[in-house]
Amino acid sequence: QVILALIKRLPSWALLLIALILMSLPTVLQTVYRFGIADPNWNSLSIKLYRWAFDGWFPVFPWLSFPIIGYLSLQWKNRTNTNTWTSVLSVLLFIGGCAFVFLDKNDQPFREGYVEIFYPATLAYLLVAYGFCYLLLFGLSKPLSMTSKVLEGINLLGRHSMFVYLFHALLIAQIVSKLTLQNNLWSIFLVLTVFYGPDIVTTFGLEVLLRRKKLDFVPKWIRKPLGLY
Repeated sequence: QVILALIKRLPSWALLLIALILMSLPTVLQTVYRFGIADPNWNSLSIKLYRWAFDGWFPVFPWLSFPIIGYLSLQWKNRTNTNTWTSVLSVLLFIGGCAFVFLDKNDQPFREGYVEIFYPATLAYLLVAYGFCYLLLFGLSKPLSMTSKVLEGINLLGRHSMFVYLFHALLIAQIVSKLTLQNNLWSIFLVLTVFYGPDIVTTFGLEVLLRRKKLDFVPKWIRKPLGLY
């Protein structure tokens, strides 16, 4: 948010160029993503910078491209003459990304027992992610407008994504990590269902409290970092 506040005064073409560089640079440089969390060279400044830039949790490359593209999408959304090409682009991105993922035969890596979905965030993943977002935002803008009841729940989770992220970490640390799961798809599906249920219910309850101004007694400097605003 800090970086976006500084660069959003640039023209749209410059922001789009920055986003494309953020997306493609890890692939162009062929950066090696290390899946071991423990790193004997962690005290090295170069390693810290490398993890911050390329292979940490949500590194700058390519994840900073998402808020930049999101900011540009709002501008494009408000221009009526872009509906046609953005709708076509969203479908092509999504289909192309799905085909790319299907043809990519690399096994999904594991880190500390967890399967990685978007580490590293390859170009194939980015195409699917951006294509899906644009499919919702532009390709299905009329039947699934952002004010429709169908997408209201998704909007809710996205609006409080920081709280959702922190709540996930709490549930994982205190509950999920203490469970002994068998290597069974149904048992994992059941745990995930129970896991996400309280998450959605709690987020919805907090949204109701926020709309009714029941949380105004909590200082903004506490609510905002928690994603409750």
